[in-house]
Amino acid sequence: MGTYCVNYYHTSMHTPKTIEDLVIESKLEEALEALIEIFRAKNVNHKDAAILCFSQLRDLKHREMSGVIDTGGTEINKIRKSILDLSRLAFHEEPSLNDSNKETDRLNLVLGKLRLVFFDDFRPSPLIDLNDPLDLKKWNTGNVTVDGFVSGRIKKVNNRMIIQNYQDIRIVSEKKISINEHRDYLVVLKTNSLGFAGNYWYGISWGRNDWNNMYYFIINERAKHALIGYFFEGQEKTLFSMPISSIANENHFWILKTHDFMRFYINKVEIFKSSVLSFFGDKVALYTMGQGKISFDRIEIYGQ
Repeated sequence: MGTYCVNYYHTSMHTPKTIEDLVIESKLEEALEALIEIFRAKNVNHKDAAILCFSQLRDLKHREMSGVIDTGGTEINKIRKSILDLSRLAFHEEPSLNDSNKETDRLNLVLGKLRLVFFDDFRPSPLIDLNDPLDLKKWNTGNVTVDGFVSGRIKKVNNRMIIQNYQDIRIVSEKKISINEHRDYLVVLKTNSLGFAGNYWYGISWGRNDWNNMYYFIINERAKHALIGYFFEGQEKTLFSMPISSIANENHFWILKTHDFMRFYINKVEIFKSSVLSFFGDKVALYTMGQGKISFDRIEIYGQ
């Protein structure tokens, strides 16, 4: 087992939401350190359980580095669930699956099975023609051509997807990913800007069939503007278009469906709420538009 060593936190800095956010962002050690200090300050017995969980996490990471296991599997999910259970104990909360409170909805949702849809299934290919069908069992990578000219590139670098637009065009890397739209779910996307020229947009497209039938959630970093909308039979409908001050160089997109509503977040700030949006298809795409270069660092699906 790994040894336990903790940084000291002011317990007043943490709430159920901040612990949950750390779990969603895969900062599990930081979440456990915070819980240990909360239990220590309250002098309750659950501190030992949190320390044990911390040691199990360290041991799990050591085994992963040794090539023994893959932490994207069931063991890491059990630790995520244990952290959220400990968070309820720390803040004297009882879970309620029927509670319509927004924060409880999000907390319950994270207890669902985590699906990592990066990184082991990138599909290398020497050339991509936007007019040709793709094998959508794998993320597509390679050069992107328009009218015979290379206009962009999609490549995997150190478990990240890098999309670079050489010209002012739309580029996606897409894959068939089954999301049960009748159940609650959370889609998490983390991006990192690598430079852009002018009017560059990037984000995610989901519930997608093709370019003419899809939803999109994209941002413009320079203008600090967010767009949410869809295409239906080629006709575009904008649902949300507003300046968002929280947009930065590194951004976290959250698409949350709970009960009868959809909520959209940028960097933990809710920016838009709508009724449930029915899917056009079963594809998810990393979406870029304009001239620039973006790193898609992580995409995860919870609650399925």
